[in-house]
Amino acid sequence: MIWFLLPIGLTGTILLTLIGYLHGVDTFRANEHQAEVIALAAISRTGAISNGACEIAIQLGAVECYIDSQSLWVTGQGGGRARAGWPDQ
Repeated sequence: MIWFLLPIGLTGTILLTLIGYLHGVDTFRANEHQAEVIALAAISRTGAISNGACEIAIQLGAVECYIDSQSLWVTGQGGGRARAGWPDQ
């Protein structure tokens, strides 16, 4: 069954490895994007970075939420993390 893979050689192996790597990058970025959407939606609903925004983020599907300085940090269900709020100065 594996004999048909033998002619692939080095080029095919590199291509398959690249496809696997890019799939992993896409999954990682999708998890981060999910966390970003949750954080921004929570801030939009409350109009401020507050404990109420963290409560809403948890209701929207965040696994973890905390406030650091002027930012809301959210961890999504897929493990992606995101920060929303004012930039540190």
